[in-house]
Amino acid sequence: MNELEQLEIFLKAFFEKAPAGDDTAAFNDAQHYIIKERQNIIQKIRAASHSFQGDPHKIRLYIEHLQLEITRLSDEYYQFLQSQNKGSPVADLISQLLSELNLLYRYLKENFKSFFNDQLNVHQAFKETYIPFINKLSKKILSVLAASGEDKEFILLMQDYLYTLSKPGYHEIKTNGDLDYHVNFISAIHKLVIEITGPDLNLKLFRELIYLNFNCLPVIWFYINRIQKDYDQVDFYQEELINTIIELRNLQQIPAKVGYGYEPSAETLKEILCKVYEEEISCLKRLQRLQAKLTYKKWSSMIFTPFYFHVAFSLEVLVLFFRLLIEAGIVITEKKVVLFDFISKHIGTERKENLSFGSIKNKYNNPQYSAAQKIKIALLEVIRLINEQYPA
Repeated sequence: MNELEQLEIFLKAFFEKAPAGDDTAAFNDAQHYIIKERQNIIQKIRAASHSFQGDPHKIRLYIEHLQLEITRLSDEYYQFLQSQNKGSPVADLISQLLSELNLLYRYLKENFKSFFNDQLNVHQAFKETYIPFINKLSKKILSVLAASGEDKEFILLMQDYLYTLSKPGYHEIKTNGDLDYHVNFISAIHKLVIEITGPDLNLKLFRELIYLNFNCLPVIWFYINRIQKDYDQVDFYQEELINTIIELRNLQQIPAKVGYGYEPSAETLKEILCKVYEEEISCLKRLQRLQAKLTYKKWSSMIFTPFYFHVAFSLEVLVLFFRLLIEAGIVITEKKVVLFDFISKHIGTERKENLSFGSIKNKYNNPQYSAAQKIKIALLEVIRLINEQYPA
């Protein structure tokens, strides 16, 4: 059964007759007919659905058929509208028709949710009804993100997405499922940025993207670049390895909707980022093993006596002294871990022979004023000796 048949017959006859543009009565009558026919169609749909006596298969086929017919008719007259002058009687009549077809489509969507097929294409006129809503929420989202100090690259990424989404012909929205995803996504992000402020926003935003599976390519690359490390700048592979393992665990604990997403048939954002973290962990483990082999070989396997000396400094003074030599450009080392390993293996203080790697690192990162003063006194003594023994 074709519930739209009478409406189609009327439209065909009306436009074949081609009433003059100034025939206001004819166009008004046509608009009233279209509204009345939409109401009649709803009554027919109700009657037909009851006649199926609750048979889910028959109801589903019937609703899908109506979806296809509404979409076909709407897209046909949407194309016709593009050739008409805006504000003309014909354009106004077609706009009224598209509006009534949208109401029919929404009626099916809201009253037959379990039978409505989200994978069928949605007509252009229905998609465009959401543009004002998208624009309104988009402005607020971008405004809050900019004021929050969020990463500028991320803001630009979201700006491009929201701007493109608000275009009438956005090709990524093909089905009703696509449309629902984007509208729900924007609504969720808008709610989040309104309710969450301060430093928690960044983390909450990331969790929401994972939960809603916003697996569009620019977002994927944005987070991959954040996860991947520049290993030339990493001093302690062990520390970086621990941090990366913790980050992976935290990501794995974030819930994500199943069978839902920007690209629902593709790998989820969570799955992709988990794999990136796993690759980073594997790489860090290899680098850690390589570093252990290359830094310094065990002296027991060497022929000569190991190079070793003592200094009259405490550990905190010794480490700060080396830090100052590095900062002054006198000692040049690409990685601090090599320096710490050297001190641990080759230098002893008055109090201790074997200096702990962890203690060296801690003293290096937390210099004390008292240590700086002792270095200053020692350097003044060196200057005195230079002046005394090597006068100008």
